[in-house]
Amino acid sequence: MCLRVEEEGGGGAHVFTGWKRRKEAAVHMCSPGGGGMSGGAHVFTGWRRRKEAAVHMCSPGGGGWSSVMVEGANVTYDGRSLIIDGQRRILFSGSIHYPRSTPDMWPSLITKAKDGGLDVIQTYVFWNLHEPQPGQSHMQNFTTKIVDMMKAEKLYASQGGPIILSQIENEYTSIEGAFHEDGPRYVNWATEMAVGQNTGEPWVMCKQDDAPDPVINTCNGMRCEETWRGPNSKNKPSLWTENWTSFLQAYGENALMRKSQDLAFHTTLFIIKMNGSFVNYYMYHGGTNFGRTSSSYIITAYYDQAPLDEYGIIRQPKYGHLKDMHAAIKLCSQVLLYGQLTIQPLDQGQDAYVYNTSSGECGAFLVNNGTTESVVVFQNSTYTLPSKSVSILPDCKTVAFNTAMVFVIQSGASATRSIFDNSLPRLEDMFDLVVSTQVGTRLRQPVIMFNSTQQWEEFHEVVPQFDNTTLRSDGLLEQLNTTKDTSDYLWYTTRMQQNSSEAQYMLRANTRGHVLRAYVNGVLVGSAHGYRTVSNFTLESTISLSTGINNISFLSVMVGLPDESQPYIFGYGGRDHGGLTRFKGGWRLLNEETSGCCWIQWVVKDSGAYMESKREGLGEVLIQDVNITSYSWGYQVCHSRKFNYYLNLIKVGLVGEKLSVYDEGSSNVSWSQYSSPSTLTWYKVSLSDLNVPVLFAFAICPELKHYFLLVQQNLVYRMQNFVAFGTCCIQTMFDSPEGEEPIALNLGSMGKGEAWINGQSIGRYWVSFKTNTGSPSQTWYNVPRSFLKSTRNLLVLFEEEYGNPLNISLDTVSINKVCGHISDSHPPPLNSSEPPVLQLRCPHDRNISKIIFASHGNPLGNCQSYSIGNCHSTNSQDMVEKVSISAI
Repeated sequence: MCLRVEEEGGGGAHVFTGWKRRKEAAVHMCSPGGGGMSGGAHVFTGWRRRKEAAVHMCSPGGGGWSSVMVEGANVTYDGRSLIIDGQRRILFSGSIHYPRSTPDMWPSLITKAKDGGLDVIQTYVFWNLHEPQPGQSHMQNFTTKIVDMMKAEKLYASQGGPIILSQIENEYTSIEGAFHEDGPRYVNWATEMAVGQNTGEPWVMCKQDDAPDPVINTCNGMRCEETWRGPNSKNKPSLWTENWTSFLQAYGENALMRKSQDLAFHTTLFIIKMNGSFVNYYMYHGGTNFGRTSSSYIITAYYDQAPLDEYGIIRQPKYGHLKDMHAAIKLCSQVLLYGQLTIQPLDQGQDAYVYNTSSGECGAFLVNNGTTESVVVFQNSTYTLPSKSVSILPDCKTVAFNTAMVFVIQSGASATRSIFDNSLPRLEDMFDLVVSTQVGTRLRQPVIMFNSTQQWEEFHEVVPQFDNTTLRSDGLLEQLNTTKDTSDYLWYTTRMQQNSSEAQYMLRANTRGHVLRAYVNGVLVGSAHGYRTVSNFTLESTISLSTGINNISFLSVMVGLPDESQPYIFGYGGRDHGGLTRFKGGWRLLNEETSGCCWIQWVVKDSGAYMESKREGLGEVLIQDVNITSYSWGYQVCHSRKFNYYLNLIKVGLVGEKLSVYDEGSSNVSWSQYSSPSTLTWYKVSLSDLNVPVLFAFAICPELKHYFLLVQQNLVYRMQNFVAFGTCCIQTMFDSPEGEEPIALNLGSMGKGEAWINGQSIGRYWVSFKTNTGSPSQTWYNVPRSFLKSTRNLLVLFEEEYGNPLNISLDTVSINKVCGHISDSHPPPLNSSEPPVLQLRCPHDRNISKIIFASHGNPLGNCQSYSIGNCHSTNSQDMVEKVSISAI
C-alpha cells in the first residue's frame, strides 16, 4: 500500500490512504465590526431567566461555503422553513454568550463555529447585565432600547445586517398556569409588544404552544422529534431553539455528557420527522460564569461539554461529528425543502424516509430505532444500520454519514456563495473528502507553583458582634431583600444572657440559603450547606456557652440566584417520552438521554412563579428549647458610595468587599505574612518571572484496514524563580505568559470562596463540595489571558473554609493527546473507490512527539482505554512512527 505524508503548518504530518486531493472550504460569518463590538455586531449573550430577548444572527455561509453579504434581505417563513429572499433555508445555529467569554476570544469562537458548519449565532441580551439598577428594569423600555440600538447600527437583515430572527420571553409556559387568566393575557401582551418593534424579521417564543400569530412557537429540549407537539399553525416552520449539547452542572454533581451520537441522531430525526429546518445548539460554546453570575449551586464553568469547551478549545469528537452531519444534511437541502416525503418500512423498527423532487432528485434517510444493529435492503442495496442511528444517503444510493459512526468530514467545496443563494455545489465536489476520527485529551500543565509562604499575604475578616452593628431588626431579615444581590454574604448576629452552668447546648438553625456557618463568641462551631435539589436545610451543632453575654453569629451564604428552571435529579431508569410529570412538590419536566443500553432520566425543577415572594437566608434559630428567632438581630453594614443609585443604600457583606481588597483597595488594609490555613481569610499573592511551557502535539494514522492510535505531546518546561530579600514578604510579579494556550488556576487545595485576577473575578469556587466519587465538581478555574497585564499581576482569593493556598498553581490548558479509530465499516467518500482515511491533527500547528498506541487489526476499547485485540499487526506502531515522526 502507498502511504503519503503531507506537511501542514509547523511541520505537521498527515498520513493518507493513497493520495487524496484536498479542497478546504472557508466559511465566513457575516458580522459587521470585524469580530469585535464595534458596530454592535457581536451581541452573543444569554440570561436564563424570565423576560428575555434573544437575537439570532445569520452567517451568510449556509452549509459551509464562503459567502458575501447581500443588502436588504427579506426574511419571512412558511410551514416548511424560514425564507430568505424567497428561498427556503435549512440553518444550523449555535449559542455563544458574550459575557461568558472575553472579547479577545470572540473572533476565534466565531471562526470555529463557521468551520463547524454553523450558519447562525444565537445569543441572549443580558437584561441584568446591561440594566442592573432597580426601578429601571422595565421590560418594554429595555426591549425597545435594544431593538433601537440594533436598528441604529443597521443590524437587521432587512437593513443589510446579520440578524434574521428574534426571541421574546423564555419558556414562560412553565409558570404561565400559576397566573391563571393573567398568564395568557401576558403572552398576548408580550407578542404585541415584540411585533410592534417592527424589526422586519420574525419573532419566536420557545416552549410556548399558545404563542399568538405571527410569533413562531419553538422547541427546547433533547428530543424535540418526540417531546414536542410541533408548530401551532400549519403556516409556521418547525424550529428547535435549544438543542442541549450538554447539561448544567451543579456543585456536588458529576459532569454528565451528552454523546455525540445521541445529539446527531435526534437532530437528524427532528429534521425528517418534524420537517425541522432550524436547529440551534445550546450551548455551542458555554464559557465561564465570571464573578457572581452563575445561578443557584451552578459551577463556574458553563456547559464545558459543548462542542467548544469553556476555554474555546474544540471538543472532539462532538465538534467534528456535528460538522459532518451539517455537511451531509446540507447535501439534501433541496429534496428536504422542496421534495415529497414517502416513508417506507424496511423492517421492524427500521424505516426509510425518502424525498423526491419533480426534477428527479432523490435523498434518503435510513432510520434504525431499534436497540440492536440491523441489516436492511433499500432499493436493491444492502445497508448495515447501527442501533439508534440514521444513515444519510444524499443520492438515495451512497451513505454519506451515519449518526452512530463518529468520523470527521472535511468538505472540499470552495465556491463563494451567499446564504441568500440557494444553489449548492455538485455532489461529486462535496465528497472529495478526507475522513478522520479524532478524540482529544485535555491536559493542564503547571507553569507556576505558589508553594512558598513568602509569596502569600493574608487578611482576616472579623466575626461581627451585636454591640458593633448599626442595622438591627426584631426578627430575621430576608437575605436577598437585604443584600440587593450586592454580595453573597449576610451576617446575622444576636446576643443572649447565659446564667446556667450547663456546659453544652444543641444549636439548631433552619435556613433557605445555600451555606450557613455558625459562630459563638467569634469561634466557628458548625457549618452546613444545601444541594441544588434541596431548598432548605438545618444546621445542628453542640455548642458551649459562657456565663454572661454570648454573641451568636451566623454567616449566610448564597451561591447564585434562583434560575427559572434547573435540572433536578439524575438517575438511570426506563425510557420515558418526556413531558410534564407530577411529583410531590410540583410539576417537573422529564427529558432523557441515551447512554449505552440505558436511559438517563433528567428531571427539571422549576423555581416557580412569584419569585419576588421567595425567601432566602436564615429562617429559625433554636438553642436547646429556646427559640431566639424573634430576638433583636444586628447586621454588619458598610456604607458605600459605589452603589449610590440606591436610596439610602447600605452595603452588607464582607469588610474586604467594601474595601475592594481584591483590587485597588488592597492597600487599604494591613496584610500580614501567611501563617496557616484559616477561615474567612483573604489571600493575596503577586507573581513574577513566569515561563510558560512550550507545548507540542500531533497525531497521524496511516492506511490500514482497522486502526486505533494515540499520541502525546512533548513538553518543554521551565519553572519560575522566586526571589526573597531578607525575611520580608516579597511580591514577585509575573509577566503575561507567552503563547496561545488558555490559562487556568488550580484550586484543588482550597475550600470555598471566590478568586480575582487584577481585580476581575474569575468566579466562585467550591472545591470542598465533593461528588459521590469523592472528587470536586470543578478544580480548575479559567483565567482569560485578557485579564492579565504584561507585568505586575495580582491574585486575590477569599477563602471561607480551611483551604491551603500553598498548593495552588497556575496551569496552561491544551490538547496533549489525540486518538482515532477507523474501519472498513466506515462509509468511503462518494464517487471514489478509495477506502476511508483517518487523519489526526494536533492543535496550534504542533508536531507529533510520540506514538503511544497503534494497532492494525481489531483493537479493543476506546480513546480513554485501549488494548490490542486477538488480531494485531505487530509492526503497526513502527510503521506509524516511521511515517509520522520522521516527517516532523
